[in-house]
Amino acid sequence: MGLISNAVKPQKVKKFLYSELIPGSVNSGRFVRTFDVVIVGGGVCGAFLGYCLAKQGLQPVVFDCRNSGNTNCGGFISNLALKKFSLLEGFLSLEHRNDNEYHLISPSGKKVVFRTESNKKFVSFLPDNLNRYLLDSAIRCGCKFIPEKVVDIYSEKGLWKIKTDFRTTRARIIVGADGVRSLVRKTVCEPLSREDLSIGFGYLVKGFPEKRFIKRFLKNRTGYLRINDLGKCSSIGLVDKLCNSEGLKAELDIIIKQESHRLRPFRKWSTLIPSPQNADFFKQSCTGKNWLLAGDAAGHVNFLTGDSLLYALWSAELAAQAIIIGDLRLFDSLWKQEFGDELIKAALNRKLFENRNLLETLIAAAQSSNTLSDILFQFFAGDERIGEVKKRFLVKLPKIFLESTVLSLPGKIKNCF
Repeated sequence: MGLISNAVKPQKVKKFLYSELIPGSVNSGRFVRTFDVVIVGGGVCGAFLGYCLAKQGLQPVVFDCRNSGNTNCGGFISNLALKKFSLLEGFLSLEHRNDNEYHLISPSGKKVVFRTESNKKFVSFLPDNLNRYLLDSAIRCGCKFIPEKVVDIYSEKGLWKIKTDFRTTRARIIVGADGVRSLVRKTVCEPLSREDLSIGFGYLVKGFPEKRFIKRFLKNRTGYLRINDLGKCSSIGLVDKLCNSEGLKAELDIIIKQESHRLRPFRKWSTLIPSPQNADFFKQSCTGKNWLLAGDAAGHVNFLTGDSLLYALWSAELAAQAIIIGDLRLFDSLWKQEFGDELIKAALNRKLFENRNLLETLIAAAQSSNTLSDILFQFFAGDERIGEVKKRFLVKLPKIFLESTVLSLPGKIKNCF
C-alpha cells in the first residue's frame, strides 16, 4: 500500500526553496493561520513525510532550524531502502557514492573483507545532503517550510500551538519527527530514557582510503568503531551505549593519534541514537488523538545493524497513510505490522551480538568461508531481516563448515577438492 509511485526527477538543488516559506510578520508573535498538519523536524523522516503528504494534495508545514544539530557522522543506504524507496535513486544520481569494500573486524583484529557487486550496492552519504534533497523535493510538491527552531508546544482548546522565537502557529495535528531529543515527544509522553540511548562521537577526516566502509567491534565495549568513506572526506567514530560512554572521546583520540600519519581530522561530530534495551519498548503507542511520533522520535532504529535511514523513511510513509485516511491510531497498527517485529527481534538479540566471543568466532570463520562472509555482510549492511539471516545461516551451515575445513587444509590436500 505504498504512497510513492514516481520518483522526483533528479536535479541538483543548491539551496532551500525559500519562496515557499509561510508568510507572516517576523517577531509579530501573532497567529499566521491554523494548519491541518505541522511536522516538527525536517530531517530524513520529517522531510519525507512532508513529501508523501504533499504528493497526495495536502499542504503540511515543516518546522526545522538547520543549525539545531550536527549530522556529519555519515550514514549508509541499504539495498532494502533502495528497493523500497525509489526517491533514493534520484539522490544517488547526484551523490555517486558507492563503497565497494566492506571491512568487518573482530575485537582482536581478525578481518573479513566483502567486495560488493553491482547488484549489492553499499552507499555512504552525508545526512545533511539527503535531508536537503528530501526537503527540497517536498517543497516542490507543495509542502511549506519554516526554517525556525520550535521552542515550545502546548495544546489549547483542541489545537496545538507551536512557538518559535518569531511566531506562534496553530495546528490540528502535530507530528514529532524531531529526533532523539524530540520536544514533541516530551510534550505528549515520556522522553527516551538514558538506558534506551546510545551515543556516537567522531570526526570528519582526510587521508583515509577511498571506497571503504569499516566496522570494527571493540574489546572492552559493547559498541563499535565505524569509518565511512564519504568521497572528499571520511567519517570516523565510536558508538556505544550512553550509560557506557565514559572515556569514549579519549579512546577515539588514541585511535586517531595512532593513525596520525594518514588521518587528518578537521571537524568533530556527536549524535544520540535510539537503542531500546527491552522489547517491551516497542509495545508503546506512537500516536494519540491529534499527535504522532515517527522516526528517531519514536525510537524506530535497528541498533544491531545501525540502520536508521530505512526506518525513518518507512515510518514517514506509514504515518502519511494514517494521516491521509484520517485515523492517526492506524499508524501504530501499520508500523508494528510492517517492521515492529524486526525491531523487537533486534532488541531481543542485542545481548547475543554484544558477545565478543561469538563475534570473534563468526568473523574468524568468515575468513575461510565466502558463504558466511556474504551472510554477515547482508546482516550488518541491513540488507536482510534477522529471521531471514538466521534461517539462511542454518541452511548454509554444512557448506560453511565444508568451506572452512577445506580452506584450512594443507595446500596439496586442498587441491584435491
